[in-house]
Amino acid sequence: MNKLANYKVATSIEAAKWMFGKNITPNDVLISRNGINIEKYQFNSLYRSQIREKYNINDQTTLFGFVGVLQERKNPIFAIKVFSSIIKLHPDSKLVLIGKGELEKEVNDEINKLNLKDKVILIPYTNVVNKWYSAMDVLLFPSKYEGLPLTLIEAQVADLYIFASDRLPKDVYVTERIQGLSIKNIDIWIDEIKKVSYKNINQRNMPNTKLLKYSDYVQAQKIKQYIS
Repeated sequence: MNKLANYKVATSIEAAKWMFGKNITPNDVLISRNGINIEKYQFNSLYRSQIREKYNINDQTTLFGFVGVLQERKNPIFAIKVFSSIIKLHPDSKLVLIGKGELEKEVNDEINKLNLKDKVILIPYTNVVNKWYSAMDVLLFPSKYEGLPLTLIEAQVADLYIFASDRLPKDVYVTERIQGLSIKNIDIWIDEIKKVSYKNINQRNMPNTKLLKYSDYVQAQKIKQYIS
């Protein structure tokens, strides 16, 4: 590809090095961030009410979320363990796991082992994840590695509190609502989540202007200009 490609595009410099070789520089490749429909993922109080009513989640309940394929790199078991500790501090909490994959059995076994069956909602697939972002209060994203995950950009547009792995590209940490934490120690996650003001957790603002660079339209124009 390095010899034959006229244009090289990657979502981050980390992804570029993986695809084109460790010696690639920003001058050799266009870094085009994954684009999303900003308006679609904005917080919507109607969506929040609809989802919570459908799944019997009251307004006072803090809803934690995990969105991703149930596989080792996404680290869903870690997220369940974090939630298990948090619920001891905040009993009126629930966790929704959105995704399916080869770890489905392990995920179910962990839920049963920790006696969380009544506190966890399993959604194998949904085409309205944007509505779920509005229904959630906190997103857990403990991936072991990623390129540049769209989920975190979408969730930041929805102004969610996000606790994520610190092994992700730095470009993904756009707003003050997201924290990168070590996945070697669950206690660190518990300590940081405890600092969240649950009383004001539903006060969601318009998307941070820093997120506009992730607009699908902006990125399309950037690529168009690059290959013109």
